[in-house]
Amino acid sequence: MKQIITLLTILIILFTTSINATVWRANNRPNLDADFTTLQDAIDGASNGDTLYIGGSTTAYGNGTFNKQLVVIGAGYWLAENATTQAYKEESQVGKLIFNVGSEGSIIEGLHISHGTGSFNLIEININNITILKNYINCRNTYTYTIYGIRIIGNRPNIIIKQNWITT
Repeated sequence: MKQIITLLTILIILFTTSINATVWRANNRPNLDADFTTLQDAIDGASNGDTLYIGGSTTAYGNGTFNKQLVVIGAGYWLAENATTQAYKEESQVGKLIFNVGSEGSIIEGLHISHGTGSFNLIEININNITILKNYINCRNTYTYTIYGIRIIGNRPNIIIKQNWITT
């Protein structure tokens, strides 16, 4: 009986946590009403478990350092090549992404990740349990140094990297 009560308590906590998750919008297009205009502001303003939608734009959203679990969903990529996909053909372009302690369970999807200011790694993973899905990771640069698309620091279990387009 005690095990059933413990299990029910855990399920109620998990269910309550998912109910309280908020969806935020980041968009830096002129004259649009959005919650945030940069990726880092959206990360800082969100709470653990929230979802961030990053709108397509001609202006990049900048770098982002994650210290909480978030789901980040961009507009996708190659939208101009596919006429019926979106109202706007711009991608959700971001710079360097860093995943630190507290961001376990984060998911990023549909972003165009390109070299940010002073970055040698486009995605740096310093923690376990990160999912990187369906992103365009652009490692091309005009500099003479090497850019790593995804750099996993240490032995990190449960890193899922799936269905991404990575250029070198």
